[in-house]
Amino acid sequence: MRLCPSFVTALLVVLIQGAEGQTIMKKPLSHDVYDSWKKVSGETISNDGKWVAYSIEPQEGDARLILFNTNSKKFDTIQRGVNAKISEASDFVVFSIKPFYAEVKKLKIAKKKEDDLPKDSLGIYNLATSKLTKIPRVKSFKLPEKGSGWLAYQLEKEPADTTKKGKKAVEKKDDTEDPADEETPKKEEKGTTIVLRNLLTSKEFSFSFGSEFAFSKNGKRFIVATTGNDSTVKAGVFTVNAAKSITDTAKWYCDTLAVGKGKFKGVVCDEEGTQTAYVADRDTSKAKQRYYSLYYWSENAKSAEILADTLPQ
Repeated sequence: MRLCPSFVTALLVVLIQGAEGQTIMKKPLSHDVYDSWKKVSGETISNDGKWVAYSIEPQEGDARLILFNTNSKKFDTIQRGVNAKISEASDFVVFSIKPFYAEVKKLKIAKKKEDDLPKDSLGIYNLATSKLTKIPRVKSFKLPEKGSGWLAYQLEKEPADTTKKGKKAVEKKDDTEDPADEETPKKEEKGTTIVLRNLLTSKEFSFSFGSEFAFSKNGKRFIVATTGNDSTVKAGVFTVNAAKSITDTAKWYCDTLAVGKGKFKGVVCDEEGTQTAYVADRDTSKAKQRYYSLYYWSENAKSAEILADTLPQ
């Protein structure tokens, strides 16, 4: 169901007035009223036309995610919800839940490091049952553009070890730092856990040290690149046949496209989910000039093949 932009705009004005429970009044403008201004963001309508989702964000304070049922004319409100996405089948709303504004502001004034600030959570709201599931410390998430039943999200890196043993290790490292090390390039950060979740069964499949991930447009294929940790877990590229995995819930259909030393990025799938591509630097030397090659894989192939090699001849 597609609605014209003018209708959506008019509908949102009515919804905001209803949700706020107040009418628009003329008021003299001054610096004192700026903080009370609110904006509407992330407005979206489900494919079946039964749900409208949008966030109301004040200049200072916590946002609210509003879910409006066009049949019952009822509102559901989720505190601090933003960036809502409705699944293709119109059965789930997925969104970010921001930390409390006042808490973050207080810590920033105290000049706390970014890693020490509270992180976003992920909200998964079942539109049929009104059940809300929260997952803490989620950096980003994706839904298939034209497929349903799946959600992928990436976790934030683990917080620093605050135990006595962990503190001593940090202090020892700081004491032995050489000023000359500032000129050496910093080691690239390792990836964090990427999770593929079946929205209908809540079953999850995790990839450690993930760096990038993508769905095919129809949601039948999922691909992820990992950095590894140079010791127990190797870097690589992996792909999941999501179409088979959602039908056969007892098994995950995951293929390894590459594994071992190297850097992998630029993972993509074709629209139908039968082909994937990525770029990789498999050179294990410490040369400053790095070269990436383009790899291609299809469902009928036993392994990925090089399409374009940029290594010097």
